[in-house]
Amino acid sequence: MKMEYGGKSPSMDMITTFRRRKALSFVFFAFIISFSGLMLFAPNRQRLQGLSGLTRTTTKIFGPYKGPYAVVTYLSRQFDGHENDDDNDDQYYVGARVLAYQLLHSPQTKLETSMPFIVLVTKDVRESKRQRLVEDGATIVEVDIVEHNVTIPRPNWVDTFSKMRVFDPNFVPYEKVLYLDTDTVLTRPMDAIFREPNTNPMQALNETGRVKEDEGVLPVTFIFAAAGETLDTKHPYPVVDNDNPYFNSGLFVYSPSHAIFNYYLRIFEHTDRWFHEAPDQDLLNYAHRWDGPLPWRSLHPSWTVLWPNDNDLQGGLAALHVKWWDTNYWIRSVIDYCYSKRWEMEGYWIGRSA
Repeated sequence: MKMEYGGKSPSMDMITTFRRRKALSFVFFAFIISFSGLMLFAPNRQRLQGLSGLTRTTTKIFGPYKGPYAVVTYLSRQFDGHENDDDNDDQYYVGARVLAYQLLHSPQTKLETSMPFIVLVTKDVRESKRQRLVEDGATIVEVDIVEHNVTIPRPNWVDTFSKMRVFDPNFVPYEKVLYLDTDTVLTRPMDAIFREPNTNPMQALNETGRVKEDEGVLPVTFIFAAAGETLDTKHPYPVVDNDNPYFNSGLFVYSPSHAIFNYYLRIFEHTDRWFHEAPDQDLLNYAHRWDGPLPWRSLHPSWTVLWPNDNDLQGGLAALHVKWWDTNYWIRSVIDYCYSKRWEMEGYWIGRSA
């Protein structure tokens, strides 16, 4: 099957090859991820309690879909925070505030269509952070941390399985949703992404060879559109890689539903099929592999890229996905732009309170 912007349908071997190239590039550019082994994770009901417990124990806190569109992000505890640190020491929280400002208030980037900005938070996110985000205009929804026995090699990724809650319509009751990681800074409004042809509903491909019987019933229709993972900062603008089968889960468009959420729960049981190093990203890439029943589709390359460079910024890339506070990142123009949006946000609220 050929995808718009997405190229040919690769096998899982292509994904494995791409991941090896990615790992070598990370080493070369000093972004070293130390692997601590895959994991000892026997698929059984008890170990699925964190994810499947949501469907068993949670009452429905929303009715039917509340609207056509929403933007959502996920915020958990700061992995290296301390009891007496300042809220602003948590860069992911600061990033969520920058997103709230850019989506809801900034003249250059605010949404042109009325829709909520939802921040899913885990129970250990401080009340002071929640209250400030509410004052910024965000909608705060608390979710439980997903418990698991998977060995995660990076401390700041330990809670990222809980990000899967965004697919549950009990918590995000909207028809079509844009997910953004909090290390994303915008350069222009994002409304048009909901009108991308590849964000329209697609029929599941219930064909022999695509479906694994032990992964249960497929959703009838689904939406999943994302951007391919980039290996480093040395890329052209726009990035068009039709052979890239692996997407980054920092920005994607999808439709929450009980059917898709339950499908992910069943895949979660078969960890040996998909887990490599990146928790939610690996699961989603397996669920939406091109040779599977729910293949992902590519967003237009002008929307986002990981590790943006000068060309991306000057070319008008909409969403810069970068940990701009990380001292290992060296693209000065991108860093300066991102920090300028952080201080613009601070100045806006100082002015409002004067």
